[in-house]
Amino acid sequence: MYLLFLDESGRLDQHTLFALGGVAVRDADRHQFRDAWHATMRAQHRPLHREVKSHGVRAGTVPPARADAVFGALKSAPVTAYVTLLDLELGRRAYPELFATGDNAYAPALMFLAERFQMLLEQEDDLGIIVADSRFRGEVARLRRFVADLTEDGTPCMTLSRIVKGLWDPAITRSACSAPT
Repeated sequence: MYLLFLDESGRLDQHTLFALGGVAVRDADRHQFRDAWHATMRAQHRPLHREVKSHGVRAGTVPPARADAVFGALKSAPVTAYVTLLDLELGRRAYPELFATGDNAYAPALMFLAERFQMLLEQEDDLGIIVADSRFRGEVARLRRFVADLTEDGTPCMTLSRIVKGLWDPAITRSACSAPT
């Protein structure tokens, strides 16, 4: 089983560029990845509960040694990295139906990543789960809806048969929790 951890950068309603990216790790390798990441953060005197933001690297507020350590940890990690970068202004002009609202624009970014994740899962003959982080409480429902729609309906290019629905899905939760009849 693979876990794809996703996070976003940028606000769909405030920025020209929006990025959705993350890392896929085999469940058997997740402890190795976590331990190496924690060792890197401790060596850099960085609290484990704090995120590392890429804008700090670009803006120069993250010390170069810390940036090098973070990139080194990711480079040697047993992960596959993914990112989709959307130019929202260009998207609104070229594909207004896909970029009219923030909800509409988020969907193609997630779809592109889910398709690449599906390809990895096919190559590895395995299953996977998408774990998405969201900064805003209202976005959790949106993320759930997008992932549920993708795993149920697929994309215009492929079915996503190897991506397992999340346990938050009400149909799964009801069936798992109901008593046999």
